[in-house]
Amino acid sequence: MTPIETGGDTRIDRRTFFLLAANLTLVAGVSAQGPQLETLTQWLAASRKMRDGALQACIDRIRSLDGDIQAWVQVLPQKPTGNGALGGIPFGVKDIIETRGLATEYGSPIYKGRIGTVDAAIVRHIDGAARQIGRDSVRGNVR
Repeated sequence: MTPIETGGDTRIDRRTFFLLAANLTLVAGVSAQGPQLETLTQWLAASRKMRDGALQACIDRIRSLDGDIQAWVQVLPQKPTGNGALGGIPFGVKDIIETRGLATEYGSPIYKGRIGTVDAAIVRHIDGAARQIGRDSVRGNVR
């Protein structure tokens, strides 16, 4: 095998280099806060424990970026209610869909501060499988 220079006198062969790179890639998704799951494919492939660990990093990212983006009306993670294939995967619900106990403002200043009283059927269906983390804004779409 052809050795690769690593600086100084240390040399490793290509096979070792690629194995090390692959291992670093696998652990690069794990931060001090927990695993970083970014795509739906990654969330689906992750164990329930890994999904639970990645939730805080997901919420932290939303909170760090939302000041500029203003995509969320409310971020308030709910307890997961199901154990299916989507169990523990976070999702947001658009502000125009009724959700019990969370801000449901329909993207309008008229309804500012309104709290939903019931869950829409789609919310009940998805919430039985995944974990609701908040309300997405529709401000950019409503005039």
